[in-house]
Amino acid sequence: IETGANLVHAGNEFSQGFTGKGVVVGVVDRGFDYNHPAFVDSDGLLRIRRVWEQGTSTGTSPEKFGYGTEFVDSESIRDAGGDIRSNSHGTHVTAIAAGSDHTESDLFIGMAPDADIILVSLKDDDDASVNVSNAIAYIFDYAEAVGKPCVINLSLGSQDGPHDGSSPFDRMADALQGPGRIIVGSAGNHRTNKFHAQGSSTFKSFVDFHQSITPANAGGDIDVWGDKGQDIEVYLMVYNVNGGVETDRIKVYPSDETEVSLGRNVSGKVAIASERNPINDKVHVSMTSGITSIRSNYAVALEVASVTPGTMHVWADNIKLGLTSRNMEGFSDGDASTIAEIGGTGKRIISVGSYTTRNAYTPFNTTTEQKLDETVGALSSFSSCGPTADGRVKPQVSAPGCYISSAMSSFDVTGSLPVSYAYEDNGNYVRYGYMQGTSMASPAVAGIVATWLQACPSLSPEQISDVIKNTSRTDSFTGEIPAEGSNDWGYGKIDAYAGLKECLKMSSVSGLFTEDASDIHFQSDVNQMKVLFGADFSSASIDIFTTSGVKVMSRLLADITSGYDVTIDMAALPKGVYLLCVSTNAVVKTIKFSK
Repeated sequence: IETGANLVHAGNEFSQGFTGKGVVVGVVDRGFDYNHPAFVDSDGLLRIRRVWEQGTSTGTSPEKFGYGTEFVDSESIRDAGGDIRSNSHGTHVTAIAAGSDHTESDLFIGMAPDADIILVSLKDDDDASVNVSNAIAYIFDYAEAVGKPCVINLSLGSQDGPHDGSSPFDRMADALQGPGRIIVGSAGNHRTNKFHAQGSSTFKSFVDFHQSITPANAGGDIDVWGDKGQDIEVYLMVYNVNGGVETDRIKVYPSDETEVSLGRNVSGKVAIASERNPINDKVHVSMTSGITSIRSNYAVALEVASVTPGTMHVWADNIKLGLTSRNMEGFSDGDASTIAEIGGTGKRIISVGSYTTRNAYTPFNTTTEQKLDETVGALSSFSSCGPTADGRVKPQVSAPGCYISSAMSSFDVTGSLPVSYAYEDNGNYVRYGYMQGTSMASPAVAGIVATWLQACPSLSPEQISDVIKNTSRTDSFTGEIPAEGSNDWGYGKIDAYAGLKECLKMSSVSGLFTEDASDIHFQSDVNQMKVLFGADFSSASIDIFTTSGVKVMSRLLADITSGYDVTIDMAALPKGVYLLCVSTNAVVKTIKFSK
């Protein structure tokens, strides 16, 4: 209701409802329960068409990629059951985008409940961006093979990269997208974290170790990026913080060193890798901490200096390492630009922030209400903001991401999610639980995009961005959104219903939006479609489109009188799903049919 998706499903004002039918929704994640009732249709048939578990090797791998295990039919998918036991993230995300559990008066319906689902369980290793890239190609390949439009959700993120859209992943993701091929990603949950700093002259920051410094907890990465063509210098220092005295200084760029020690007050080494990136012509210095102990009252700091003009950026990984000023003059405490790579920086990826629709909840089978320090209607406190390093506004739109009830995996043994609802289904215990994050907001938009693609299968990322720009809601919380968008809200709050109407106005298959088409009727058999006219029209066009937006047949008529009919021979069309659109000088009507 909040997004208007219920109106889209009902088909108010349209010749039909839109539920994602005939569209592929791909999800790249982990924590999947393939047998959850959220992923079956009204006949009890599984809507998951393919699963690729990148991290297992118990069966046949996808031929194109050569690793992991692929499940290609309902029986093998059901037998596999799920991927991991450590979380429910993927199940929760997928059900938001495309859930179809009609239990309890349709409380658990996702944005695109009739979409086909493709799941990729992400391999958890150092090649994360490569694995995500392969997952995207795998899903788009399937959609291409079956001739259906596709939207992929990436509720993922990292801080590894230039944050300007020039990373290998962002360039690949942009290249793979196009008409009927869309990627939606989460902006990140880092708004209150301090891990990014920037400046056009010398700036310094202390390294904030998020975990106790021990040999077991060693690790963490910091990336430094200069501007295009800029020359910079990078130093690591050790400070006696009581006296504010620098005790050691090591130049790490320009330098031939690949590993440095930081003096007698710090144990362990820091690995150094540097380059002038051949894609964006920016100096890139990567530092990986191997520090195992720091003497009491000492701290490690970083200094970045410009040799030639430009803007320099530093990103810590925000997992093991952050940035802090330690309240010392001349040191940076980080800034508010916290947009994440993977879901937040690609030039054609639709990036999504989160606003709050629930700030209190009562766990299932309890009576004690729990409260969150959030304001209903306001931007969620964690929702990352832009801009990107190259100055683009991100995110593009915001959607409900706090506090969302959605499906939980039956394999999740952590007990970390508050249960929102549970019921028995044929002896199985089905659970729903609460989660928050832009990870929840992103699939809401992905599912909405699936309904738009059902209506207009050939929409491009740029067209969807325009739809979002033209139709997103504003209110007292968003305030007035500038023409270029807001780095907090994007263009505002997603509006599925207004967006659908805008899509239909932009689409060549514009006849799906109609006030009155009662004077046009259809009769069909296997190879023929008869169009019957119940009124006089001066002209009419009859067009047939594939679900990917390709026109495969067209016929023009003139001087039509009431009672006239015309038969369309479809014998030459391959088997599949098509849209038939009849447009007259007065009314328009479109139907979807299968052959």
